[in-house]
Amino acid sequence: MNLLVVPRAESRRYFPDLMEVEAVLHALGIRTFHGRFSDAEGRERPATRPDHLRLVSGVLVLRGGGVTVVRSDAPFAFAPVACPCGEDALVEIDELYKRTHGRAPARLLAELGLGRSLRGRCSRCRAALDPDRLGGVPFAHFGVLAPSTGEIPERLGRATGLAYRAVPLTGG
Repeated sequence: MNLLVVPRAESRRYFPDLMEVEAVLHALGIRTFHGRFSDAEGRERPATRPDHLRLVSGVLVLRGGGVTVVRSDAPFAFAPVACPCGEDALVEIDELYKRTHGRAPARLLAELGLGRSLRGRCSRCRAALDPDRLGGVPFAHFGVLAPSTGEIPERLGRATGLAYRAVPLTGG
């Protein structure tokens, strides 16, 4: 899978609740799925039924119908980002999750090539890093990985009321 369908930049903070995740699965024609999620205690658990979704805390990864649906409490980067000084602006997402959710959420995202997020301050110039001031805004809380997009952006738009874009996954 090398394409990621994410909300457009103006909706990058969109974080679907679990009922919306179910609506997305339905809109994509996914009747059965398997996946993994992290719970509030930092454990990685299987997700095979809709009632499993109520236990999610941190990251949810569902596979079905040839696509992978991912939702994360912390925004993940899907492309490289640099501070204006030129320093890498990303940090391993494990640094964000390890204190609150353990290592399971970061492991789930890293398996998909989404294991990095924006650091708070630049490690070189110490400037505060604000996603609104960084070009391209390659961050999302929600996305769908697929080998090709087809009708996925339109179906997601109908399910959530947002506009979507497909981006090549280059990893943060």
